[in-house]
Amino acid sequence: MLKVGIIRCAIVAEFCPATSCIKAVKEKKGAFEGLDEVELVGFMTCGGCPGKKVSASVKTLLEKGANAIALSSCMTKGYPVGSNAFVCPNLENIKKAVEEFLKKNAPEVKILEWTH
Repeated sequence: MLKVGIIRCAIVAEFCPATSCIKAVKEKKGAFEGLDEVELVGFMTCGGCPGKKVSASVKTLLEKGANAIALSSCMTKGYPVGSNAFVCPNLENIKKAVEEFLKKNAPEVKILEWTH
């Protein structure tokens, strides 16, 4: 079973209720398509620009049982999703921080680079 923790943009979190991300997990669509079982263990933010608290968020999600970390589509595809109106300006550094944290602490955990 995939137990996913989602990291999303702190700015977008102020006005997005995460409905599309939750729906993608529930309906096994988007990044979760083709999976037999998916459980959402939690949502966290990057901690705000430039994402320097993202490792702490990943740690918390791992403690809650996540075996996959997804970067939300608002970070990787822009908000509104697909518009490229607001793509995270710190995305590469955030991805690198998540990868390095997982490599050191939980190398078996998958990274998904989008949600829906």
